[in-house]
Amino acid sequence: MNADTAARGAHEHPPGRTDGAVAVEGLTENGWLAVKFHEPFKTGDVDALDGILHPAWVNRPRNPQEGPGPEGLKGTIRSLRSVFPALEIVPEEPIEAGDKVITRSVGTGTQRGEFLGLPATAKRMHFRAIDVHRFKDGRIVESWHGQDYYGMLAQIGAIANVMADQIDPYPGWR
Repeated sequence: MNADTAARGAHEHPPGRTDGAVAVEGLTENGWLAVKFHEPFKTGDVDALDGILHPAWVNRPRNPQEGPGPEGLKGTIRSLRSVFPALEIVPEEPIEAGDKVITRSVGTGTQRGEFLGLPATAKRMHFRAIDVHRFKDGRIVESWHGQDYYGMLAQIGAIANVMADQIDPYPGWR
């Protein structure tokens, strides 16, 4: 761990440790931070992002209601956790390439509050996502996201489910 990483409060990961579904053995510090990026969605500890995201971080695409930078993501996480209080996003298969780390992840949650005008349904949903994180100065400076919003919205009843049982559980991703 370098001095900058230590100052930010990032944690060393011992060999052989797993973090949810991810085996972190052999990951660089960038790979480890890409995995840690998902934790505040589960824990609600949005201040943990201060050691993960660069102050000039850019989210692509940014959610329509999201403000810019790390503070914007913190607001989005708080909002999502008010609707899906047990929200969990588990990163799988981090791939490191130069200054980028790509993660495939699985999100789960139960809708307990109003979401996009839809009253709480108490329905559980699963979604898949791909994130590409670019690093600068030991932190994520830019992130690109692709989420299965269609599957998520269909599972909670916000839109018609024209795919029937093909939406979940994504048997090809197991």
